[in-house]
Amino acid sequence: MYEVIDLNSEESHGSFETLDEARGCVRFDRLSAYSIWHNNVRIECCEPYEGNDDRVAQALGQPNASEC
Repeated sequence: MYEVIDLNSEESHGSFETLDEARGCVRFDRLSAYSIWHNNVRIECCEPYEGNDDRVAQALGQPNASEC
């Protein structure tokens, strides 16, 4: 069984027989941060980064967030 976990609320969104069904749950529930587990092994994880990334600022020639 594949289990879908919402990483924002840390709640399970159910168990599914196939990986495709688990991914369908992610799309249907519009989860932005989730992980899919199978037999205590994380198969897939999506955890978007929403913070400041100094590497992007450096590439654009801008000061780092820590320098502002």
